[in-house]
Amino acid sequence: MKLLTDYLDDAKAKSGSDYATAKRLGVTKQAISAARISRGMNVENCTKLAMFLGVDPMAVIAAGEIEKHPEKAQFWGRWVAASVALVTILSVGVLSQGADIYTNPEILSLPVIYIMRNCQ
Repeated sequence: MKLLTDYLDDAKAKSGSDYATAKRLGVTKQAISAARISRGMNVENCTKLAMFLGVDPMAVIAAGEIEKHPEKAQFWGRWVAASVALVTILSVGVLSQGADIYTNPEILSLPVIYIMRNCQ
């Protein structure tokens, strides 16, 4: 699993500098520096970083939380794995249906399935 600093490095490569990354995310350069020295980032900023990079927000949130609480790495690793699995399943389902998924009344009337797991 990638570390928060890996995502920050990716953002720096994409934007050109930590200052440009901070400006793009709407945070201060000091917030980026603090995240780099293992203070982590809050969920909102992790989400903004993920959206900027075009990656799964849950992976970046997990990396940010692990920076703040290394003892919870196993917990967050499970969430990332579950998130990736769910996105993959949903993507395959949507791609296999094409544009019809949004207009086909038979598909729209199917019951919704909620999957939850206690990860304590």
